[in-house]
Amino acid sequence: MKVIDSMWFNTSQGQFGFVVGETDMGERKLYAGVCDGRDQRADEQTILSWGNKVNIGLMEGLIAKTKKEAKCSECKHCPTGGSRQYNPEKLRMCPDLHACPLFEEKE
Repeated sequence: MKVIDSMWFNTSQGQFGFVVGETDMGERKLYAGVCDGRDQRADEQTILSWGNKVNIGLMEGLIAKTKKEAKCSECKHCPTGGSRQYNPEKLRMCPDLHACPLFEEKE
């Protein structure tokens, strides 16, 4: 398997990394694992051979949880009083120049 990219972390308990590998058929997979941290190429091959395949959907879900979910009530001009979720597709600029969903577009 060919190494496409890698990312490394050092902790008080050792090193671990993520390695993107590509098969001969062009399929890419992400693996994670521990390594000794002395030789990057050897560590990459160790992780591709013995590491855990990463569930991308699970990782995307965890990353999404790091983003704060805005509420309408964060803008003092919001007519909903914070009773509905912030909708970035229907933004308008309020008089105080804060982005808030004042009203939905009427067609």
